[in-house]
Amino acid sequence: MNGTMPAPYKRVLAAVDLGAATRTVVKRTCALSGCLGARVHLIHVHEGLPGYAREAILEENLKQIREALLNQARRYLATLSAEETLVDGAMAYLGRPFEKILQVADESEAGLIVVGAYQRRGIVHLFRTCSDQLLHRADRDLLVVKYRRETESEAGRRYQRILLAADLGPHSERAFHTAVAIARACGAALELVHVIEHFPVDRSNEDIAPEDRDPLHYSQEHAETALAALSAEANLPDLQARVVVSDGTAKREVAAIAAEHGCDLVVVGSHGHHGIEAMLGSTAIGVVHRAGSDVLVVRAGADA
Repeated sequence: MNGTMPAPYKRVLAAVDLGAATRTVVKRTCALSGCLGARVHLIHVHEGLPGYAREAILEENLKQIREALLNQARRYLATLSAEETLVDGAMAYLGRPFEKILQVADESEAGLIVVGAYQRRGIVHLFRTCSDQLLHRADRDLLVVKYRRETESEAGRRYQRILLAADLGPHSERAFHTAVAIARACGAALELVHVIEHFPVDRSNEDIAPEDRDPLHYSQEHAETALAALSAEANLPDLQARVVVSDGTAKREVAAIAAEHGCDLVVVGSHGHHGIEAMLGSTAIGVVHRAGSDVLVVRAGADA
């Protein structure tokens, strides 16, 4: 791998709810896109009034209300667009948010969708149900930006320390190359971590895969050799790699390591062809919900 490798994304679609996390999502999206040479498009989708409210309002008044909602959203999006030179355009729609976002992502050929999430008492609440649906159904890479109180300059800072949760499986290559490309473009330090879920032999758990019960299959020596090969391929300064043997789950361990080491981005891979649900041990979903940092979920085989 060398410095001329192509950027992982050319077009990025940032979905915003116009709430408290909106500016953080836009700033973080533009900071990453600026490093990668990508262009940004903003989208807001309003679900409209609930059914009981629509029944009590005349159709003519409903049209006026819908237009007022869209105009308000368009004005705010125009303000955001004017502040960021990388934003090519912004659109506001009425409809089912996650469906419209996926449709626009397809039409615009966006390789990455960015959404926001709020942190409450150590647990991440994805804004509205839209983000959770995207997390499970998106057929392309998804960056979940965690909202926290910070200045605009802090929100717009490029990533400085990235952690790649390397599962070392046959579908993890794209996540590795994406993490390396972002680290190189942002000038960030990169840490590769592989977690071996070591469960006691007398522990009964149907969710434990057979290969995880077999120490010959997932030996620490094998994992360390694989990480050493990845480190040599990445050829990045300040790169660290380690294998962690844990009695807990990979998602807990990855989130804990990211917090301990001050990582501002965690990269995890997705294996599924039908959205992020079809993922090894649902590790990526668990990391998204547990990590205090932003999380990038990279789909195997997705086009940028």
